[in-house]
Amino acid sequence: MSRLKQAMKREVTTRNKLGAYLAMLTCPCHIPMLLALTAGTAAGTWLGRYNSLLYVVAAVLFLFGVWTLFHPGKSCPVPKHLRQRTDSSEKDDRITTQAP
Repeated sequence: MSRLKQAMKREVTTRNKLGAYLAMLTCPCHIPMLLALTAGTAAGTWLGRYNSLLYVVAAVLFLFGVWTLFHPGKSCPVPKHLRQRTDSSEKDDRITTQAP
């Protein structure tokens, strides 16, 4: 339970929001409602025919959305030599001209 509390206290990022939207849209419990809304249409017939495939794809996308929502989202470490500024990068490379 403490891991869930930590996840709820952290800052909401774009990645977390996208995970929440994906989880809401692909929740397998919404499939019967989707089938009822599209009944009598070509899309409803297709969804009804491939019902088991639809449940599997929705479940995988739902689990990925939940994982994205609660995963801390650690970024790749930046190499030390790229984090430090060197004297050569701070040089002024402009051409200066002297008046005659």
